[in-house]
Amino acid sequence: MVEALVLGTGGQSRVIISILKALGDYKIAGILDTTEHNKSEIIMGISVIDNVDRLCEYYKKGIKNLFIAIGNNKTREEYYSKAVELGFNLPNLISNNSIVDDSAELGNGNIICANSFIGPEVKIGNNNIINTGAIVEHEVVLENHIHIASSAIIAGRVFIGDYVFLGANSTVKECVRIAEKNTIGAGAVVVNDIADSEKTYVGVPVREVIK
Repeated sequence: MVEALVLGTGGQSRVIISILKALGDYKIAGILDTTEHNKSEIIMGISVIDNVDRLCEYYKKGIKNLFIAIGNNKTREEYYSKAVELGFNLPNLISNNSIVDDSAELGNGNIICANSFIGPEVKIGNNNIINTGAIVEHEVVLENHIHIASSAIIAGRVFIGDYVFLGANSTVKECVRIAEKNTIGAGAVVVNDIADSEKTYVGVPVREVIK
């Protein structure tokens, strides 16, 4: 069985470990913490063995597969880029309780969680999280480093740019475009294009949060 590391000790690590155990395709060699690691910490039966600063040493030891368990988009992208530079494989991790249409196209390092649906001709880039119960309908384009939270619904032919966070139970109307680095709050409904970047939107329909 091929060995793999899990990077991150937060809630997302539990999700990834659960999927890995159910699939049975990888032996989890251990978990790496992003801060000073607690040598006695065990998560779902898997030991936290080291800090991410020693990632290169594990690659040299022959562990070439890595799953990044970090919900924050920017932080996840930083570690994704570092892992790619070191030469790690970042496989897609697809729950056996999800549905991914055969015509969907996925890049690398994507996490597709249980009870999620990826529809026909969807295109998903790299390092995205499609969380539990999310629906990504036909011909949607998701770029990179995006987090689609639990039970979010993306209707057909939507485009979502890099680093977008789509909150739990939010909805995006068909054919809408959302520019990069935006945050859509939990339960919000997006009915029109969002052309500006790096802003937060909440409500039904969404309105910008003025800070």
